[in-house]
Amino acid sequence: MSIDKKTYSAGGASNVATNITSLGGSAYLIGTIGSDESGLKLIQELNKKGVNTEGIIKTNNKTIVKERIFSQDQQLIRLDH
Repeated sequence: MSIDKKTYSAGGASNVATNITSLGGSAYLIGTIGSDESGLKLIQELNKKGVNTEGIIKTNNKTIVKERIFSQDQQLIRLDH
């Protein structure tokens, strides 16, 4: 198996927040993330898109990550960890 492309996108409420800011609105998220690489990446992506992340608290837990594996434009599996 080879990886042709790897993309990153925030899901759920983060997706709604980035859509709001892309339309010129303001979005403020409240929630928790882990103090790990995935949590840091999420904050960076949200800040790049203009989402206010001051309400996001870092915890000692791991940030939830969902990976999707595609082949020929069809999703084969989703891994939640």
